[in-house]
Amino acid sequence: NISSGIVSYTLGLIGACATVDTACSTQLVAIHLARAEIVLSTSPQALAQEVGLLGPAWSSRFASLGMLSALGRCHSFDRQGDGYARADGAACFLLAESQPTCDSPEFSVTATAVQSDGPSASLSAPNGSAQRRLIMLVQPRQTFLTPTVPVECHGTGTLLGDP
Repeated sequence: NISSGIVSYTLGLIGACATVDTACSTQLVAIHLARAEIVLSTSPQALAQEVGLLGPAWSSRFASLGMLSALGRCHSFDRQGDGYARADGAACFLLAESQPTCDSPEFSVTATAVQSDGPSASLSAPNGSAQRRLIMLVQPRQTFLTPTVPVECHGTGTLLGDP
């Protein structure tokens, strides 16, 4: 996919350039890869960007699999949850090395990890024990400079995704 190359070329960016497609986790994987570039001192800054555009073919497939809400609205962590609602969207994060002169960064990414869950009930079904192992792997790497409460959630609004 040349789309990431077009962005790099247009903005005059120098460094690694990759297109990532990991379904729901694409933006998080892009942030993980951007952070790795900075940690490895390959680059002092990295851009992690996601653009999700809807296409009728995928919407039809997801609807036939029962993944989309018949109500047309996502009810995460709610008994009414019957699926999720799709929408176009875009997000872009510029990650940079920590600067001692920066009193209040917008956010800090202190640790990341990525994995495939391995065998589960279906391709899109979560594997709780695999996810637990990943969390246990990444928790010791976290470094918090200020008192903070880490929060992680995945709210698809489905019985399978929000047990």
